[in-house]
Amino acid sequence: MVELNFELNFESLLQAILIIVLIFQVRYLARQTNFFRRSSQANLTETWNREFSQINFDSLYPEDPNVLPDENEFEKLTNSLFRMHSHFKEKLLKPSDFAVMFVVLYSATTYENLRKTKTYKEKYLKLQEIFNDFNRDVDAVLHFFTIPSTTMYEEIFDQIPLFKKYQSMAKAMIGNWKLVMTAFRLVIWWDIHVKRKQTFELKPPISQK
Repeated sequence: MVELNFELNFESLLQAILIIVLIFQVRYLARQTNFFRRSSQANLTETWNREFSQINFDSLYPEDPNVLPDENEFEKLTNSLFRMHSHFKEKLLKPSDFAVMFVVLYSATTYENLRKTKTYKEKYLKLQEIFNDFNRDVDAVLHFFTIPSTTMYEEIFDQIPLFKKYQSMAKAMIGNWKLVMTAFRLVIWWDIHVKRKQTFELKPPISQK
């Protein structure tokens, strides 16, 4: 009877040791995976930033709304952001890391003259994929709202009746910018995951008669 109990205790102890070893192995592999993932992310980010440095962003948002953004640069930027989709899907890169590039692309799509071009029509399907990537990323959308200065938000608040009525509350919000950004993040998260709202609207091509 004593021998049987010893055998059972030994087997239990052996199982416990194997479980502990397995836990350590899993943790080690997780750390290694995270290390290689971070290393891969850093290398990919650097590679893509080098590619984006070859694009003339200034030519994509002319001050005159009637001037045509550079079609070649627009095509290069569209192709680059489109090729990043697989990296976003595999979580190797985050759209928010490239929000600046997307904002330039988004701005270019608002020019009517560009939307009349053959280039825009040919890239329209790719643009839809790109817009979907950035519309689903809370940080990428939030970046769009942090570009303007607080002065611009003060001007906006001055035109909203509710904030005009409660000016002290509006000024308090401007004074606590972190709180404002937290509120924006909650609203954006709700719009994306619950309401399925598209913050960045992709305008369709314009047909020439």
